[in-house]
Amino acid sequence: MRALRNAVRQGAIAVVGWLVLVRADAAHAANVGAAVELDEQRCVTLDAVRAAAALRGGHVDADSPVRLRVHVREAEPPSAVTLVITGEGAHGAIEARTIVADSCAEAASALGLVVTMAGEDELPPVEAPRAEPPSLTPPARPSQDTARELSPTSTAPPARSSRTTARETPPATKLYTALGLVATPLHEGPAGARLSGGFASGRLFFPWAELGMGATLPRTVFGGGAAVNLTWLTARASLAPLGASLGDHVFVSAYIMLDVGALLASGEGAPKVESRWRPWIEAGAGARMRALLGAWSFVEWQVGAALPLLRDEFYYVHGGTAYQAPAVRLDAALSVGVLFP
Repeated sequence: MRALRNAVRQGAIAVVGWLVLVRADAAHAANVGAAVELDEQRCVTLDAVRAAAALRGGHVDADSPVRLRVHVREAEPPSAVTLVITGEGAHGAIEARTIVADSCAEAASALGLVVTMAGEDELPPVEAPRAEPPSLTPPARPSQDTARELSPTSTAPPARSSRTTARETPPATKLYTALGLVATPLHEGPAGARLSGGFASGRLFFPWAELGMGATLPRTVFGGGAAVNLTWLTARASLAPLGASLGDHVFVSAYIMLDVGALLASGEGAPKVESRWRPWIEAGAGARMRALLGAWSFVEWQVGAALPLLRDEFYYVHGGTAYQAPAVRLDAALSVGVLFP
């Protein structure tokens, strides 16, 4: 099946290149090349396009009368890399065409093919046949390929195709779930785990949103002449207002979050100890980096600052403060997760 998909893709790329060649009408040398303007070179670089064209006998020429403008739209895998090609040829503007590839390398290779085809010579004009005396030998029948090239009734390949459309495909939104280990500095809080889930895409704005539940291991804090055991149980809502892709497999984003839950404090080491549940609310912001391990799995790191909105003080009678939440604490986690189709 993969071989069939590759064959269909290469056929679609060839159709786009043929149409660009016909519209360009710029063959004044053996191969005049084509000028290529990329709106960004993070995924598809000019050097990669130049190398791909050279492998096929073409070249990128900044002074060529054929000018191709390429808009690169990159989505988070396993979505595709989309190339939208416009420009000018000798007879005016080139109609917008789209190529969809599975990776940045495949997109550069496809664009190299289009550059090569756009810079090739036109076929020489076909002269009217001269009147020849009748021959006893029947004329040779041209091959199918030759007939297709020289026949005045041959038609261009259809411009309407599922792989050659000017409409861009938006990044796919996927459901995901992740299990993370949460750690903060020892003087500020404990370590624990968080189970979360949400929706993610490769968009620039609001690329993901998630909900999660977290719990910590009991943490003993010494102060006031004795000790106190602390345990947090929280629910978290997170939203990323901004994100960006760093290649095919890495996505970074900035997020804001709100934790709502409870803090259990139990005294220890005193003649009489008590346990108390207190509400816990905090807000914060940070950065997250997600790296794909395959088509449906990922690992991610996040770090940020959290501000406890309730700072209850736990103390011992006739003693001192056992614990009080800091004004600002570090929020960090390492998670692994899966994407659902």
